[in-house]
Amino acid sequence: MLVDRNDFICKKGEDVDFFGVLIHGVTFVSVDFCRIRTLQIGDMFGFMAVSELSQSTKQKYDVIAETDGILAVLPFGDIKSESRKNPTACFKIL
Repeated sequence: MLVDRNDFICKKGEDVDFFGVLIHGVTFVSVDFCRIRTLQIGDMFGFMAVSELSQSTKQKYDVIAETDGILAVLPFGDIKSESRKNPTACFKIL
């Protein structure tokens, strides 16, 4: 997934429905307009929600693109179906 500078990748309060890995670029995490962390290449988000495998998990913070970038995105539905077929492979990915 391509993102442009200042794009909201995730918004606080919205459903989390994917696991993401930053492949290129820089993003930052913000809570109530306060920057709390910078995410760089290789950093992941959405992985705590994946561990619960729940579709009702809400995003706890905003993730905003600081630069143009690329994200690898795995939708939860795909993760759930693959984990039933090959749980060992999904465990290694996550």
